[in-house]
Amino acid sequence: MESRKLLSHLLDKLENRESAPDLLDLAHARACSTHRAGRGKDKGSVGRLGQVMVAAAQSGIGVGQHPTSGGHQDDDESSERETGLLNWDTESTFDLVDQTRGLLVLAHRQGLDLFGGDSFGRQFDDHLPIPTKPRKLGARLSSFASPTATQKSTFPDPPRISIGELASSDRTLLERLFDVLQVLMHQDGLHQIQKFRLLAPPKALQAATLDIASVVYSISDLDDKVRIVEMVIASLTYMAPPRTERICEWLEGRLGDLLDTLDKERRLSPNLPLLSTLSLLHDAPQACLRLSALVPATLVALTTTIQSPSTPLSTAYRAHGILSLLLKTKPDCALDLLQVIAFSSRPARRAALSLLSTYYPRLTGHNIIARRLPEITYAHHIDGVKPSEDGESHTYIPWRISSSDPLTHNRCLTCEAEIRGFCVKCSLCSDIRHIQCLQTPDEMMTYDVIRMSTSTPKIVHVKYSRCLPRLDEKVLNGTTPRTTRRQIGQHDLHLVNLFTLTNCEACREPLWGTLAQAYVCTGGCKRFFHPTCIDRLPYCRPGQHIVIDDITDSTVSDPFRITGPTLQASSDRHVAPFCLSSSELEGRTYDEVAVLYGHLWTQRKILETGLATGTIYIVGRDKSRSRSDPLGLGAFTRGYEEFLASHLSTASPAAADFAQVNATKPLAQGYLFSRHFLTYCTALIRSPPGPGVDLLNPFGNYPEEHIENSGAAEIVRLASIRSSLAHDLGIHDERLVTVFLNQLNALGLCTISHQPLVRDDTDGDQGMSFGLPLLMDASPSIEILITAIEVLLDDVDLSFNEQALLLLETRAWPSLLCSPYALERVTGAVTAWVMHEVRSFF
Repeated sequence: MESRKLLSHLLDKLENRESAPDLLDLAHARACSTHRAGRGKDKGSVGRLGQVMVAAAQSGIGVGQHPTSGGHQDDDESSERETGLLNWDTESTFDLVDQTRGLLVLAHRQGLDLFGGDSFGRQFDDHLPIPTKPRKLGARLSSFASPTATQKSTFPDPPRISIGELASSDRTLLERLFDVLQVLMHQDGLHQIQKFRLLAPPKALQAATLDIASVVYSISDLDDKVRIVEMVIASLTYMAPPRTERICEWLEGRLGDLLDTLDKERRLSPNLPLLSTLSLLHDAPQACLRLSALVPATLVALTTTIQSPSTPLSTAYRAHGILSLLLKTKPDCALDLLQVIAFSSRPARRAALSLLSTYYPRLTGHNIIARRLPEITYAHHIDGVKPSEDGESHTYIPWRISSSDPLTHNRCLTCEAEIRGFCVKCSLCSDIRHIQCLQTPDEMMTYDVIRMSTSTPKIVHVKYSRCLPRLDEKVLNGTTPRTTRRQIGQHDLHLVNLFTLTNCEACREPLWGTLAQAYVCTGGCKRFFHPTCIDRLPYCRPGQHIVIDDITDSTVSDPFRITGPTLQASSDRHVAPFCLSSSELEGRTYDEVAVLYGHLWTQRKILETGLATGTIYIVGRDKSRSRSDPLGLGAFTRGYEEFLASHLSTASPAAADFAQVNATKPLAQGYLFSRHFLTYCTALIRSPPGPGVDLLNPFGNYPEEHIENSGAAEIVRLASIRSSLAHDLGIHDERLVTVFLNQLNALGLCTISHQPLVRDDTDGDQGMSFGLPLLMDASPSIEILITAIEVLLDDVDLSFNEQALLLLETRAWPSLLCSPYALERVTGAVTAWVMHEVRSFF
């Protein structure tokens, strides 16, 4: 009881103390003293306002910087004494805060309950943080006329109670402490101690305030913990840069604790998809919404106060620790970054866009015209790496250009010639190239093959493109091992997409597949390996110069040679499941055959390219088959083409609706190679089921349960996606579902966590995330997408403009499947940007 009386007495002292002066008033006082010293003649409110701005700019007074710190401390102090602004006693305020901290720490260590048991176990709706009374514009400007006026607190007076009422008012005591803590963080914490000493450095007041917050946090329930963290996050924007590291250190552990609670809340309903936390209409617990709201607030504070090039290394370490925590624990963090881009200041927008392009490159793409945004990672901060300005670095995937698709450009990026058929496409910027136009060292491995029987060397090129690293590989202190790049012995391995078939150096079998088929060693040996063979790699030795002795068995010394029986046996295991006869096709749906055709056609073209360039050489092949088609895959692809041509009327409802809206026929051979159709399928997979409408259902097969949902799902279980594809697209085969989802993954439309590809044996409970919203989504989050595009187009920075156009192409391409409101907003933004550019040109 005595401890509670003492705490109440300290709170009374803190509540009745003289409030800290406003920094703008301090700047005005300095302007007045400078004006008197220079005998200026400016009068009136406009002149005084100009004096304040000039003084603030010249003196360097900023947030968290005390005006007495500088080379002319004595003159500044004398001028401020003349204005009367040093009447605020920092010593007495710090003494009260220090005594309160000591009392709370002592009570906590001795197990004393200063606030009673009534304040615990409350729900989120019991009380919210008491809103503070905002400072009126007139009140702030009125101080210009009288700089010596007594400063009044802009915060409401807390309720006054007597000491005798404490026994029945424990909750009020806690509320008073919260109010005082908020004022200390957001107002007093902006100043440093005037007469600092050994045990009270200049920032001791901020440190003592954080210590009080730590003690109160440790004894609070979930409601009050969230409230305290909200205060500290807000103070990150106000306090001085030297305190940023301490605040980030304080937040890292507490945010991790709260986000773990949020993750547990989400896992209580495993059959439901994860909806965007910005969708306020779905039935989500209030606790989840308040916890999720901490993430965008933290991102705003980080992007506003921390600039990577000038931030000290220790501060950057703490800041990236918080950032990695957010990225790993909140699956829809990309949407929070998009929210910062749409609604924050320009410095925060630029930092958030850099973070989005760094950790989610498949969602944003990359610039090829304007300068690329810098990557913001802790590794880049340590190494001092400058932003890449190389416009030729791309991430290619195998692609097919068809003359029947009018929405696809067909000019090669390198030679500008027309492309038809097999090519490669950048998954980040949609540029296409001929296979033979891949010439850079990061896209081609060159070998000098010398046969002892001939004196003329042969040059062999293996074309490939490196896969993008996953999110958990980029964040700080990732808990999962890296898979796109690995160090094994002397081998420096990178996961790649192969465009010319070749053999694995370990098992000497072909590297089948269409995506992420192999690891390439960029160290000494320059060889390719199956992902399953990297645990038994040979010694890494120089391998670009290959000498073949034809007298002995050349299959050992020639890495590109393979026998006909070995090739046939290997294809029976990996390619034969996709080769179906005409009788077997009768039991397949139109969409399944379309996926079969796309996958087998791509595999056939990769094989043909390897045979034509010499990256694979067959010894003892079947003479009855063509040299360019030793496995007879062409007969199967022609059979698929005939089936698709004769069964156009049997396309799935989803494919038929897309064709009807776009006034075209069903895609047939271009089923896997139309980004607009795949975007449409992605929107269907993540969309909620409509009443009486047979749409894809992200909730799984639970028709007896009525689930009210107003937004598109951010994460859907793999089992639910497979069930939806089988029901609405008619894709039942697990292999074909895997092929279809991997194509969506390659284009950045969805992501499977902790692995580069979806496999047939992937656990059905594992979730696929969809990142940013699509314009045709049934979700309020499209408002954020549209606003982000508008503000990026409205900026004068060409890098921002190109990012907006990339979002427009990949996420917000106009279609009749979108709402009229969304189409009107996007069309208006693009039209305004075009008209502005036209006016600027003329």
